[in-house]
Amino acid sequence: MRLYGNVLHLKFPDIDSLNRAVEMRHDLVHRNGKTRDGEVIPIDKDQVLSLVDEVEEFVGHIDCKLQTVATSRSDKPPHDD
Repeated sequence: MRLYGNVLHLKFPDIDSLNRAVEMRHDLVHRNGKTRDGEVIPIDKDQVLSLVDEVEEFVGHIDCKLQTVATSRSDKPPHDD
């Protein structure tokens, strides 16, 4: 995330839970819904809806920050190359 933050000139919020969801998705897709140890990964509708809310919040945060960066850059005169 640091790379994206440096490129986009913004600080990302804590995304530990989103990282865990990506890891779970990997197991669901590539391990047929089981962990490395072969344990079935339980998942329910509430977890999915909660993740949707989290992703929407994350995207909204990044969008807001990008709008701020874009606005501050548009206030500066263009460079002469």
